[in-house]
Amino acid sequence: MQSSFDIDTKLRVCTIRIRGLVTAPRLAQAFFQAFASPDWDRSFNLMIVYEAEALLGELTLDELRELQTKLNDRQAKVGIRHRIKSALVYGRPEQRTLLDLHVLSYNDQDFLEERVFGTEADAMLWLTRPAHAASD
Repeated sequence: MQSSFDIDTKLRVCTIRIRGLVTAPRLAQAFFQAFASPDWDRSFNLMIVYEAEALLGELTLDELRELQTKLNDRQAKVGIRHRIKSALVYGRPEQRTLLDLHVLSYNDQDFLEERVFGTEADAMLWLTRPAHAASD
């Protein structure tokens, strides 16, 4: 799996791009590399883009839950007390199923609101919408 990230400090969004065969350990590594960046701020929203060539077939919901638990533990340790948004963007329609299942199975988090999108533009609109804006 290959990954890269970009942090837009003005929009307060960190975009993580994923390509290749996705595994839970490498996905965790991609997150923690972004979090270690000097530009990262714990209040930033996330956009995780699974490029068309990202292969999710080897990734299980249990592995995603375990990764989410690690991220939750990290959030608690660094003291995040407000809710952040995480947009999951799929590059191919078949990726959407796993991402939708992940969101449905782990959508009881206090600090993270996740949604699945088909385009980066739609995801960015949601991520940059003020928290008090009308729900969609």
